Amino acid sequence: MTGALYRLSRELAEGKTTARELTERSLSRIAETEQTLNAFITVDCEGARRAAAESDARRAAGAPRSPFDGIPYAAKDNFETAGLRTTCASKLLEHHIPSRDAAAVETLRRAGFVLVGKTNMDEFAMGSVTAASAFGASHNPHDPARTCGGSSGGSAAAVAVGDVTAALGSDTGGSVRQPAAFCRTVGVKPTYGRLSRRGLTEFAPSLDTVGIVAETVTDAAVLTELLSDGAESCTDRLGAGVHGLRVGVIFDGGNTDAVNAMLENAARVLTDGGARVERVAFPFREEAAITYRILAYAEGVSTLSEYGKAASEDASAEARGAGFGYEVKRRLLFGALMASETEKRTFAAAQEVRGRIRAQYTTLFEGYDVLLRATAPFGAFRLDKRLTAREGCDMDFSTVCESLAGVPALSVPFGSDADGMPLGVQVAAPWMRDSVMFGVGNYLEERKPR
Repeated sequence: MTGALYRLSRELAEGKTTARELTERSLSRIAETEQTLNAFITVDCEGARRAAAESDARRAAGAPRSPFDGIPYAAKDNFETAGLRTTCASKLLEHHIPSRDAAAVETLRRAGFVLVGKTNMDEFAMGSVTAASAFGASHNPHDPARTCGGSSGGSAAAVAVGDVTAALGSDTGGSVRQPAAFCRTVGVKPTYGRLSRRGLTEFAPSLDTVGIVAETVTDAAVLTELLSDGAESCTDRLGAGVHGLRVGVIFDGGNTDAVNAMLENAARVLTDGGARVERVAFPFREEAAITYRILAYAEGVSTLSEYGKAASEDASAEARGAGFGYEVKRRLLFGALMASETEKRTFAAAQEVRGRIRAQYTTLFEGYDVLLRATAPFGAFRLDKRLTAREGCDMDFSTVCESLAGVPALSVPFGSDADGMPLGVQVAAPWMRDSVMFGVGNYLEERKPR
């Protein structure tokens, strides 16, 4: 198999490199890029070097924990890390040091991966530009004046510039996939519930998903399989081709001409490979974004109020208000309204629309093995640009439907817009058919425009 993880594991096994060398290379690269990108909140040089030394000792004794023992990675700063601060990009948690690892971090530690640091994000994962951070905005590696996307923007930027091969992220409504598309990396939201969320700071529990940003589709598939304890293969379709697969392509109404051209090119690549490709309609353009916001923000009111009490000695509403940033306050105010007694009918209506969106996917997947659409309707925009309400809804529509339905979705880099900014094509598959999604993504990746 190809992929950076397999390449590095071979080099480690053959003695061509060491965990120490890989870790020093990663830390050096972070030092070079951090002033421009601000991709990290915390860089753990001491802990990473200690873990690398332990990895090299295990390998020298002939007892590596896994083929990937010694490979550096990063984690979004909403994953708990024992002994290393976890801020969720909030002043409220600036000095919060967990006593245990999140499940995903624990699994990677058991496999010998070396954690080099915690990446920047929108505060409490509430945002889509990684500018709503108490530690400053992150920047796009391809143009620092533009957004890297969010809320897992730090993870996407770090992978894009080679700080690390892969990074953990979280995806509630597109927070891994959209920044991956903006930064020209691979981003995956596995099937909802496939990966343990223990130790991931909750935003909206019915939507939150552990996600992965990686250099290649193979790397993303390998890590998804590892983090799901290998319960079902995520890699068995890699390299299998697409002949005979049924593919539905969704052209969203808000797409720019460049994005539609990219999507047509991806459809043509699959057709040339023997897939049966057809255009399909997907409704809910007007309802999806508001449905997502009603449900997610209402859940956020509950989860963040409880987290604030646990994390702050002064649990008063006034103290939490002083600690939360503007974007979190804005969303929580909206969520509190939607969860109120007077708006129960609105909340119930949103739940009903969510059910209809799930049913739409069930119907479509009776006729198609995967669905293709753009990860975002446009490329990365300037950090100082304020999206119109229409643009914001269209950006949400590209990713929130897969989240509302709980199906797996993968963003793969595929071409550029007129400004040379990266574009991503999104592959969605039926529930627990992540391997089919990875197979199609791998096929597109190997034939992407150069």
